[in-house]
Amino acid sequence: MDQERLKSLTSKREVILAKVKWELSVAKAIKTRNPSLGEVAERRDKLTGLAQCFDDVQTEIEEATPNLEEVVTVFNHRILFEDAYFQIKDIYTEYLDQHVEEPEVRPEDRQDDLRDAVKALLESQQQMLLAQCQKPPPQTLALAAGSHVSNPPS
Repeated sequence: MDQERLKSLTSKREVILAKVKWELSVAKAIKTRNPSLGEVAERRDKLTGLAQCFDDVQTEIEEATPNLEEVVTVFNHRILFEDAYFQIKDIYTEYLDQHVEEPEVRPEDRQDDLRDAVKALLESQQQMLLAQCQKPPPQTLALAAGSHVSNPPS
């Protein structure tokens, strides 16, 4: 890799590291700022994109580093980035988990649910009564018609 490309990648890596450090300071102040859940979720998503970008740049730098001693120094940048990244991610995830809004059940909804339950109960009882009226037992029909029911022979 030519020196110009390596210099460009190193500058890009430094910018990404500066962004993640800034984001860490924002994340640490999250409890005093009280941002919206949307903002925190978007910041967490952007952080994931930033991590992918950093990984691409850092991997290219590491692969272009000729000797092992320099690789260790170059790799320290990855450790710095990942340390900040996981701190931020944990802060944002914890914030989102703590502030997830449960759907609020309004009293009107409870009344509607009760009305629906009572309506279903009444409808089922009505159907049961109709079924009983439409199919009377055969002996009842014969007695109602005035005929005699004889006892079966023994």
